[in-house]
Amino acid sequence: RMGQPSPIENSNKYSFSKSDFDDAYANSVDIWQHQIACSLQWNPDHDGLQSRFIYAIGPSGEWRYLPLAQPLELCLTRRNDPSIYPYHPMLALDFGLEVSVAGEVSFLWAANDQFPSAIYVNNVSGHFRPDQWTAASLSTALRKSIRLPDQASVISIANDGAHVSGRLASLMAAK
Repeated sequence: RMGQPSPIENSNKYSFSKSDFDDAYANSVDIWQHQIACSLQWNPDHDGLQSRFIYAIGPSGEWRYLPLAQPLELCLTRRNDPSIYPYHPMLALDFGLEVSVAGEVSFLWAANDQFPSAIYVNNVSGHFRPDQWTAASLSTALRKSIRLPDQASVISIANDGAHVSGRLASLMAAK
């Protein structure tokens, strides 16, 4: 486990309607609620950036993610049944259906390493639409939320483009 959250800088909050949640997702909550993780721990699906996971960061920097990779067809088509794979609002129940940011995350993490060597993160959430985030602020929020060390590389994508930080940024700057 990587630690408790730190407050994040972006004060924007994005909400999802409770009535819409009840209509669309309430029947599937019990399938997924016990699988949602509050801390980041290595699992075999973290062996490459090709596996994508959904995440949400709560208003106070709390981390939630589903440590079960999205099926590839879901990544490509964006069509889903909440009994097959959950949606972002299902990660945000503890936050009263309010988040600071939500999206997809991937890890490059060897089993023997204490933390991921690289993380890809975006703010793609069709439910919360966290569009006020820059790629740099998204990277910072992720680092604070999961207490990621400075040397871990983060590649973040947001509405303003891409941002690279950590060891990879140092290597790119040296060239």
